[in-house]
Amino acid sequence: MKRLLFISLILCSLLPAFGKKKDKKRQAQTPKQEQRLSDNDMRRYQYFYLEAVRQEGLGNYPEAFDLYRHCLEIDPLASETHYALSGFYASINDDALALKHLKQACALDPDNDEFAERLGQYYLSKNMIDEGTAVYEKLADMCRDRSEFLDMLTRIYQYKKDYPKMLETLNRLEVVEGPSENLTLTKMQVYSSMGDEKGAYEELNRLVKSHPNDLNYKVMMGNWLLANGKKPEALKAYQNVLKEEPDNAKAQTSLMDYYRTIGNTAEADTLLYKILENPNTETQTRISLMRQVVSDNEQSDGDSTRILNIFSRILSLPQKTSDMAEMQVAYMNFKKMPNDSILVGLRRVLSINPENVGARLQMLDIMWRDTIDANVIAECEKAIDFTPEETSLYYYLGLAKYLNNDNEGALTALRKGATTIKDDTPTEISSRIYMISGDILHHMSKHEEAYEAYDSCLFYNPDEISCLNNYAYYLSEDNKDLKKAEQMSYKTIKAEPENVTYLDTYAWILYMQKRYEEARIYIDQALKNDSIVESSVIWDHAGDIYIQLGMKSHANDYWQKAIDLGADNTADIRKKIAKANTKTKK
Repeated sequence: MKRLLFISLILCSLLPAFGKKKDKKRQAQTPKQEQRLSDNDMRRYQYFYLEAVRQEGLGNYPEAFDLYRHCLEIDPLASETHYALSGFYASINDDALALKHLKQACALDPDNDEFAERLGQYYLSKNMIDEGTAVYEKLADMCRDRSEFLDMLTRIYQYKKDYPKMLETLNRLEVVEGPSENLTLTKMQVYSSMGDEKGAYEELNRLVKSHPNDLNYKVMMGNWLLANGKKPEALKAYQNVLKEEPDNAKAQTSLMDYYRTIGNTAEADTLLYKILENPNTETQTRISLMRQVVSDNEQSDGDSTRILNIFSRILSLPQKTSDMAEMQVAYMNFKKMPNDSILVGLRRVLSINPENVGARLQMLDIMWRDTIDANVIAECEKAIDFTPEETSLYYYLGLAKYLNNDNEGALTALRKGATTIKDDTPTEISSRIYMISGDILHHMSKHEEAYEAYDSCLFYNPDEISCLNNYAYYLSEDNKDLKKAEQMSYKTIKAEPENVTYLDTYAWILYMQKRYEEARIYIDQALKNDSIVESSVIWDHAGDIYIQLGMKSHANDYWQKAIDLGADNTADIRKKIAKANTKTKK
């Protein structure tokens, strides 16, 4: 697995080199060429080489490939042509020829670092680690000011577990880049891997002494001492830092870990509160520490009351950001606390950061589960005041007003929301804004505008099932575009083959096309479970379908069922029953 990871790493650095040319221009001829080629051959070479480069730049790779090969016939010792051909052979996975030309390019121009780097990358990509190492060592010697070669050597030696060589390379890298915390820590890790505790200590001590005013390094020294079992020395290191800076959060945190290590939980908790309540503690430090406290509490099956009390103590203080309040809400959700408690937490988040859209949406979601009333509408409007560019808020506002029978207000909110739709707006929100708009417009008898809204909905989400069903059904009611309606409705029953509403819509569209036998198949499927079919419309449709098939008795039963369910068009249904029975008497 480590081998695969390493090779993947190398491949990542290799691919751009073969897929993209560097800005460095290749020469069309060199002084050596002038010595070995005649004037005529040199002009021919220059012409074909420049044309090959031009064709390659245009993406005409077969033409470029043939031209490069022709250049090689003119001058078999042209390093830049061998280099170019190696890339072409690599692109068609002819490893043997790719490597052959690349090695030839490097042999002909040994001082060319671009050629050598490509060769090193190629070796590593093929797991020829020793060969790649040799190339990068040469590059590091040849280009002493380029630290990327030393960095690659460091990774190679780490992969090979050649720690002495890795340490030697890191020292060379330090000469180029200068001392740094990252380099020191890396060297300490190498010493630890070698089992050289003294070397690791001396490396860190050197960093501490070279930066006597940087307390972070002194805390690092204490952490190293604690990790290596030198508890008294670690304690002294932390105490020395805290003498210089009593509110140093890093030293306090490390000292807290020290107390937990020796089992003194009382002192550890005292320090915990001190750090969390310290106004000078950075927000990220406070959050990281609180995460650790929560994690430790969960692992020890601790009481959630303790964690909630800690949150309360911290949040009673002035907050620069809403991060801690958000974390408290996340913990409440994790513990499945009552929605009332979570709402209190969310309101605290919004009191600190009113523009927190995520908290607004979560609060609306909780309120939505209870009662969609004026409070929900007011909360949506308040949220829009703070974040007027958030499309989803207009959707919730429009839907809430629609469910409260305020069609005009709903349509206004949804249309305003439609103007905020951007490329990154979730398609579900974009499509449903138009879907609800279409439903409202149809209810207002603005059928053409409704169909335009439905088309916009399906533009964003062609599989919005509810829109497909409503659009199809309303078209059938208008006896318009029945083939289009049938196609849309068929998608809904394929998606949900047992949905009685979708089955009824499809059956009715078939009925409107006078395909009564087919319509009967689907209306029967809708009526299979009459215990859940409480829609008078479906029973009314069933009666209409069955009377067209001459099955009067069934039709009468279905129409009567529609009447029993309180159909709005009871008078019309009674007329249909009377008409059917009159025809029979005649």
